[in-house]
Amino acid sequence: MGAGMNVYVAVFLFRKNRVLLLERASRKGFAPGRWTGVGGRAEPGEMDDLEAVVFREVSEETGIEAEEIRNLEIRIVLTRIEDGDLTTVVFFSGYTDRESLDECNEGRLQWVEVDRVDDLDLVENARYALNLALQAKESAFPGLFLAVEEAGCGGAIRAVKVNPPVSGYSPGTRETQ
Repeated sequence: MGAGMNVYVAVFLFRKNRVLLLERASRKGFAPGRWTGVGGRAEPGEMDDLEAVVFREVSEETGIEAEEIRNLEIRIVLTRIEDGDLTTVVFFSGYTDRESLDECNEGRLQWVEVDRVDDLDLVENARYALNLALQAKESAFPGLFLAVEEAGCGGAIRAVKVNPPVSGYSPGTRETQ
């Protein structure tokens, strides 16, 4: 193997004091029966608009449409290299008022009380990212985390917080106004 690049997105949608999680189907090759956020793989033509990938995946898996999601933010960008392949998982968080969900062929969707999250068998990197998302809900300046996960999902995660942008900054510019 080697020299491949895979990009995935996952989102934690909050509704009141609950978070939407997916218990992966037992037939899945990766993390069967474990909990994670809603998401999936970015296709090669989608790499420049990961927010659109989030909206597509959420719509496909839950029936929640883009206009029903607000305050969508990147919380952590996690990378790992395994067998020469680079995998990046971009975790988002957002909010919705919609409670009803479509059937999901990826597993079982459930609104989970945030104080019950620790009781679930979450995928390790999802647990890490969800904890950051929960902290961000309580913070006026949540920032963004960049992280590296040791080879193999479940490896140690090392992260650094990137401070929120300076007022007046806009993407594509190098100076603040």
